Amino acid sequence: MVAMWGLIGAVIVVAGGFGLWLAALPSDMAASAPPVPASETAAMLDALQPSRKRRPVIAVIGLNDATETTDYVVPTGILRRADVADVLMLAAGPGPVHLYPALNAVEPDATIAEFDAAHPDGADYVIVPAMSRDDDPAVLAWLRQQSDKGAIVIAVCAGAKVVGAAGLLDGRRATTHWYYLKDLLRRSPTIEYVAPALRDRRKRRDDHRHHRIRAHDADPDRGRRRPQKGRGRGPGSRRRPLGRAACEQRIQV
Repeated sequence: MVAMWGLIGAVIVVAGGFGLWLAALPSDMAASAPPVPASETAAMLDALQPSRKRRPVIAVIGLNDATETTDYVVPTGILRRADVADVLMLAAGPGPVHLYPALNAVEPDATIAEFDAAHPDGADYVIVPAMSRDDDPAVLAWLRQQSDKGAIVIAVCAGAKVVGAAGLLDGRRATTHWYYLKDLLRRSPTIEYVAPALRDRRKRRDDHRHHRIRAHDADPDRGRRRPQKGRGRGPGSRRRPLGRAACEQRIQV
């Protein structure tokens, strides 16, 4: 009984601490996407229009060995639910597509060879997920063929490595997961890498830092009323309040 009440008390303490932490977060750090010019939006939508006047065909290609779960399954599910195109899950070869890090395997609708036989004109759009390897000869050759037939090839996250390995990003603007950026640019040095989300996050961080500096300049005693966080000296100890000179020194560092 004592252990149960102790567990309940620990849960209450943890929940209360989490609530206090949430309340202490700065309210001016809410993310807000920068406005996109109307001309850029119109140009993007125009570029994404299918080249053929019929119901679009979207092919989501997967590598049998290992394909990223979210990249392969989620676009398929969303596009099928939207009912805006015929969406097919493809595999490089016969058999299921093994997924990582979750789900064991899924059965594709067709192999790339079967798709080519049924759609000799190719797909309107090809979605390329992240794969365990980006040098599969069959996948790279098929992506080049689809591009030559007029398909718009869209990479999801680290799927950009696969599209880059096929040579379809040379001289183009592209982005990918930050972890694979060096590999992507080393293999395809002519890619113009863009990372607007990263720049926006850095800008919000810098704006927040400048806001704190301006707030402190307007109220020099602010640091005295709000002790700075730091390494504790023991239970119940308090850090020595920092004055304006100390705060300015820390900001400069």
